[in-house]
Amino acid sequence: MQISNAANVKKLNQENENSGLNNMKKSFFLLVAAGLLFSLTGCQEQKSKNSGKLGGQADLKLASVAKFQRGDGSWYLTEQRHEIFVEQAAIRLTAKEPFGEIILTVQNGRFAVKKSPETRVFDEELFKLMTDESICRALLELYLAELKNPQTRPGQTGSFTFEGQVYDLVYCDQSGAELYKNKSTQRNDLVISQGKKRYILYGYNYLKLEGGGHFPSKIDVYIYNDGSDRKLVAQYDCWSL
Repeated sequence: MQISNAANVKKLNQENENSGLNNMKKSFFLLVAAGLLFSLTGCQEQKSKNSGKLGGQADLKLASVAKFQRGDGSWYLTEQRHEIFVEQAAIRLTAKEPFGEIILTVQNGRFAVKKSPETRVFDEELFKLMTDESICRALLELYLAELKNPQTRPGQTGSFTFEGQVYDLVYCDQSGAELYKNKSTQRNDLVISQGKKRYILYGYNYLKLEGGGHFPSKIDVYIYNDGSDRKLVAQYDCWSL
């Protein structure tokens, strides 16, 4: 009986040791898994924080007084800051409104709107016009057109007549924004952009930049249907910072 009891005790001790090792292994794997999960979560959070951010200095910084037509025919005036990044083909528009700050960006072909958490929009239709994706994309194309030398893309041809001037299509980008060159002045000063509505953006009174290139000091935005059926809905008066 003593031998049997000793064997049982030895067996029990061995089982306890194995159980302890198994528990240690489980704890180790749980710690590794938790660490990996934390690392991945941290990476995702960092990626989320960095998304939409534009790095480096803007190639063109403009201050702008913008006005947008409201539903009753009156005009809403505001101040904006336009930053254009040539190599990234990106733009950031910032406006501090009475109802909060608004930031519009086009980066890597993606459009985003960021507004202050406390933002309470007092005029939904006005807000939609101020933050219209098609207008923002068209502004980017209009600014880039005179900061670099856009080339006509093979297979893309067309013409357009605006204010008695004939325009030739330079290119149409993936978003559907069409850049046109004035056949007479050879300036790329007109963009047609279409989303929920079709817009014409016409730049004029171009000013020369010290580092080269030009920018439109005035931009008119029209809702365009067909032919002479268009309506002025926004204007930008810009100057270099």
